[in-house]
Amino acid sequence: MKKLMIAALALGFIGLAGAAAAEQECWVGAKYTDHSQWNIACSQTYGSGSQILATNGYANILFGPATWDQCKAWADKNLAQG
Repeated sequence: MKKLMIAALALGFIGLAGAAAAEQECWVGAKYTDHSQWNIACSQTYGSGSQILATNGYANILFGPATWDQCKAWADKNLAQG
């Protein structure tokens, strides 16, 4: 199964899914060179989720903006290996 790394907090800190408020906009991004490396990030004080993804090398936005739950469900359906 592919690993899900969560970029929920800016400045390189790893956050928990619960840290994303229901009203936050989140995105799913992957590395251009390897789609098995993907991440979810949500907007916050330091930038939008898509900006946070791009800054950390996940610039290929695959889904969003949506809620955390919608992004997680999309990633589980479309990116997780069966």
